[in-house]
Amino acid sequence: MALPRTTRHNSFVLCTPFGRGNSTRSFYEKRPNFNEIRQCPASLFIFRWTYGTSSDLLWRIGMAGPKKAPVRMKPGYDSIVLNWLIDPQQSWTEIRAVDRDIECRQAPMPLELGVGWISKYDLPMGMSVLRADYRFNSSATGKLVQTARLEASLPVETLMLHTLSHGRSIQDDHILKETFSYGVGFDLFRYAQEVAVTPAVDCTFNCLATVLAVGRPALANLLGATVADRTLVALGLEVAPTVVVRAMPPSISSILQKAIPNNMTGLMRTLFIQARVLDYLTALIDHLGTNESDAPPVKVATQRAKDLHEYLVNTCGKLPTLELLAAQFNVSVRTLNNDFRAEYGQPIHAFVAEHRLSEAHVAIERSDIPLKTLAERLGYSHVNHFLAAFRRKFGYPPGNLRKRQPREP
Repeated sequence: MALPRTTRHNSFVLCTPFGRGNSTRSFYEKRPNFNEIRQCPASLFIFRWTYGTSSDLLWRIGMAGPKKAPVRMKPGYDSIVLNWLIDPQQSWTEIRAVDRDIECRQAPMPLELGVGWISKYDLPMGMSVLRADYRFNSSATGKLVQTARLEASLPVETLMLHTLSHGRSIQDDHILKETFSYGVGFDLFRYAQEVAVTPAVDCTFNCLATVLAVGRPALANLLGATVADRTLVALGLEVAPTVVVRAMPPSISSILQKAIPNNMTGLMRTLFIQARVLDYLTALIDHLGTNESDAPPVKVATQRAKDLHEYLVNTCGKLPTLELLAAQFNVSVRTLNNDFRAEYGQPIHAFVAEHRLSEAHVAIERSDIPLKTLAERLGYSHVNHFLAAFRRKFGYPPGNLRKRQPREP
């Protein structure tokens, strides 16, 4: 149904992009004559324009007919060059800011490895979302394959947020001369004006990577300069170039991972992606605590401990070693353990053991789960190790607990 034209005075149009959430958010304002965007619930937006019409509004969000080009902020990159390594028969691919969106362009990959696609979508607010989807054959299990050397030219310092919903990636950063590993539960955050990396993927798992790129001016425009600065500080990205890998709750990462719909095309798809990205940024700054005007700066060590705590209590099975966890947080094992002890009063291993045994106690009381299955879920290599740890903590074996706590049929 078409929107009616308005009279020429200040007007409001209420739009509800696809999204989630029901909590009240901070108000982020733009200067008059472009739309003042105020975020009420997590994905409820009020667009206000001055001395305009509904046609003007549709033009500004890119939905009107052929009149003139809509107002858009420039994407956060000039060009991205992929020098393909995964298939020596292919040379390179260039993605330019002036190019149209790329939807599932097949990436060069030898058939014996599998298939892959790349996508790129530029959003009206000066953001870009890129995706790489690699699906490997079972014969490629155990191989670590470099996909491409990626070089990007960025007009301004840019925040890039990398998340994986499947698989694991290792990035060789040729500017920082460091290697960064990230995967499910750990996201990579980069703040830079120049990018030169060679990512490698573990072919044991399919790999679905999503990247959000937003330039510093666009970030300040969206969040406000103060909130944008606080967010970069909380992420440990005060200066460029910097790369940080940190644990992120799945409830936040999944918003960005699901930003690109499979059943939409055209402008509807663009608006859906934009709404998801705004949802993601809102959830991220809520998690970091940087959206409160009177909030004190979050100490990096405190936030690191909280992120690790959330990861530990939400992960089943065998945990990564302390060395791998420390590498994911880009600190030493000693620093990570000290940060965690200062916040929660226990070293990491002691906390994990106590938390998991307490969960086991509840599970044994309330379910008929086999002890061997429970031991595997808790990360014990053998059920006898679990039985011994349970007896040490509670003074009796799990079997006695079930005998003392009969359940009603």
